[in-house]
Amino acid sequence: MMSLTFGNVITRWSFDPLVVIGVVLAAVLYHIGNQATRHLLPPGHRMGPRRWKSAMFYTSLALVVLALESPLDYLSAYLMWAHMIQHLILIMLVAPLSLLGDPALPLLRGLPLAFRRKALARVTHWPPVQALAAAITWLSQPSQASISFALTLYAWHSPSLYNLTLRNPAVHDLEHAMFLGVSILLWSQVIDQTQFRCRMGYGARSVYVVIAAVENHLISVVLALSTSPIYAYANLTARPGNITALSDQQVAGGIMWVPGMFLYGTAFSIFLFKWLKEQTLPNGVTSLAELKATSRGTGPLPRTELHAAVIDVAADSGVLLGAK
Repeated sequence: MMSLTFGNVITRWSFDPLVVIGVVLAAVLYHIGNQATRHLLPPGHRMGPRRWKSAMFYTSLALVVLALESPLDYLSAYLMWAHMIQHLILIMLVAPLSLLGDPALPLLRGLPLAFRRKALARVTHWPPVQALAAAITWLSQPSQASISFALTLYAWHSPSLYNLTLRNPAVHDLEHAMFLGVSILLWSQVIDQTQFRCRMGYGARSVYVVIAAVENHLISVVLALSTSPIYAYANLTARPGNITALSDQQVAGGIMWVPGMFLYGTAFSIFLFKWLKEQTLPNGVTSLAELKATSRGTGPLPRTELHAAVIDVAADSGVLLGAK
């Protein structure tokens, strides 16, 4: 067993072709799509690319590499706290940052035009794809997304499944993919995007985030306050840094508890602030977005107009994007 020193840990980078190719492909498609949109829309158009959105999306991709390809991935086989940091990055950083990057339209427009017109049109008519789309639509409801997130979180932290991830790399990859997927479902309920508007108001979003925080908090309390090791890390004969299995588990619980609650708390504070600000809106104005549009002299953006704008931008692909 190696000793935990900077020199021998920093070189333990991995190379998973699926992760690396996926990250590079997403970055390239996002860039191409944004460039195509810039050429199509006039400067300053409300549906045009924004630098801060690009920064959010590319940061989320960099964090995927950090979580899954950096020495964290190597350490996660020996240290539960490293494994927990991986989960925290995917759930609390990658998912919301990728959504803040507003990636749906850029990724679609980044695909070759011929592929969008022919291949996507055919694929979307396949019964399995239509069944998958129906399932995702059903899961993309606030209550279903919250329940799916909680069930996935609790299932993968059960000793049987958690220990299986330590023995089987493919299962470990599936765990990470499911965490990222249900986290995107969860955060999409509270983060507005150009093509997909949240159903809930800011007050409901703040409550929704608190519920997600409680779901996370219950597991972290069990890990941090447990008096005996729960997972197979206890079977290791030695660990980097000579930390005990119980201490390792308690540190992992603390990481899930404190930084996790801080990030949920930040989201809660933002939504609560926006909700309080909405309570002071002038008569006849129903949302902050409407107030902002009115102050610019452009007027509110009705849902029907939003649909029309999206259709105008995506029409050449033959794939129409709707709003939530």
